[in-house]
Amino acid sequence: MRLPACQAARTAWSRSISGPGTSLLRVYDPRETLRFTVRFFYEDPRAEIESWVAETLALVGLTNQAERPIKCFSGVERQRSGVAQDQVN
Repeated sequence: MRLPACQAARTAWSRSISGPGTSLLRVYDPRETLRFTVRFFYEDPRAEIESWVAETLALVGLTNQAERPIKCFSGVERQRSGVAQDQVN
């Protein structure tokens, strides 16, 4: 039985956060993760947030992988994503 797209996404999302050591943010791509992190700590205009996110992704070398889900990243790319979050914070 094939699930509708939204239900399949919800099922995949719930599986991705159910195990020990899993991170909710792995279902997002690095750009969305950085946007979330910036908005959590700062209340800047949206254009400034976008420029900050783009600059941080370029700094850690994830500009070309910015649209891929973090769960598909290699170990090094996940570390780079973590460094980018640390840079924002």
